[in-house]
Parts: sequence; structure tokens; C-alpha cells
Amino acid sequence: MSPSQTHTPSHSLRSDAAVHRGPPLRFLMDGLSIEAFAGESVAAALLAAGRREIRQSPRAGAPRGAFCFMGSCQECLVWVGARKLPSCQVPVSEGLVVESLSQRETQHERSAGLPQASSAPAGGSGDSKCRAWGPHD
Repeated sequence: MSPSQTHTPSHSLRSDAAVHRGPPLRFLMDGLSIEAFAGESVAAALLAAGRREIRQSPRAGAPRGAFCFMGSCQECLVWVGARKLPSCQVPVSEGLVVESLSQRETQHERSAGLPQASSAPAGGSGDSKCRAWGPHD
């Protein structure tokens, strides 16, 4: 960039136009349309779209998102069809349907007529004892 050129920061996390990408496309994440480019992983596309949280931790319900971007940590698990996969290893494609773990769980409970699970962590009623792990704070 020459000194006379100015760079206007954008709000997107995507690189500049000099990067060669696949064609633009859309996929669904929990029913929401997400813009992406062919060749990106679901995790990268979600991060670029501003969605950092992909799932919640099972015990505390704390937000979790992509961490290692190589499929080792399992922090970015999603449902794609009948398979639970790390979103950093799933390439986006036009019309791909992806569900977060909580979205799939909620849909399953509704279709089975089960009562909705509380989003409060276990022991939220003031009881600080957990049989499997012992006392906790």
C-alpha cells in the first residue's frame, strides 16, 4: 500500500479482496442463514460472521467455540445430518444444514413431548453437592 492510499477498517473479519476464495454461498446454522465462501470450514464461516459461541459446556453452560481449528479439542461440535462433527473440519456447501448441540437437543425434546431442560447448571437450587464429583463451588 502506498503512503497516499488509506485503509478503511471494515467490521468484517474477512481478509481483503486479494485473497482468492471460492464462490459465495449460504448455509443454515440453527435455522439462520450464514454467508460463507466455498472452501471455508463451518467454524471459520461462523467466526467471520460474528458468531463465536457454537455450544455450551455440559456442566456449567459456559459458552464454547472453535479453539484449535484442527479437530482435536471437540469444542466446536455441531450436528450435520445424523453425525456429530467438529465444525472446523466440515467444509461449507450451498444449503448445508448445521445444528448446534443445544438446538438438536431442544428439537428432540419437543418432538418427544418431553419437558424442556433448564438452562441452569446442575445444583442450581442451592444444593452444592454432586454425587459424581463431590462438593463443588
